[in-house]
Amino acid sequence: TSTAGVWFIGSILALVYTWFCMTTSGLMILEANLHYPTGSSFDTIVKDLLGKGWNIINGLSVAFVLYILTYAYITSGGGITQNLLNQASGSLIFCFILAAFVWLSTKAVDRFTTVLIVGMVVAFFLSTAGLLSSVKTEVLFNTIAEGEQSYLPYLLTALPVCLVSFGFHGNVPSLVKYYDRDGS
Repeated sequence: TSTAGVWFIGSILALVYTWFCMTTSGLMILEANLHYPTGSSFDTIVKDLLGKGWNIINGLSVAFVLYILTYAYITSGGGITQNLLNQASGSLIFCFILAAFVWLSTKAVDRFTTVLIVGMVVAFFLSTAGLLSSVKTEVLFNTIAEGEQSYLPYLLTALPVCLVSFGFHGNVPSLVKYYDRDGS
């Protein structure tokens, strides 16, 4: 829905562009992380490569992004939990369930995440399968609109959502440790 203003082709291009940028930068972070001892964080790597000034800017940026993502996940997960349990404390219950998996082990988080991703993929296909019969190509590709069309404002609104969709960079140092430095 956030890419609706740039229509189908623009949405695909925005998603492919952000996927490419985020995957490439994630692989670069992985490569840098593999050249440092196990357990090295962004702080260690940036301080060593770019110096203390850039390390402060990087630390603030990473903290901002991770706190925003945590807030978004807790709010969304809490809303789902609240709808399922019909209680006002959905976010708190969601946090306790998530914290229990984190407390158990990294492998428990891995399995829990796998279950959630499979559920998300299944839900996506079930929710979109019924829409396929009502697709109209002239609407999908915006061939019926008249006059000058400006997609830039919609693209600028959609890009942050697309970037967050591929935001995994904060996990790279932990994944390097979890997979015993196997970069393949």
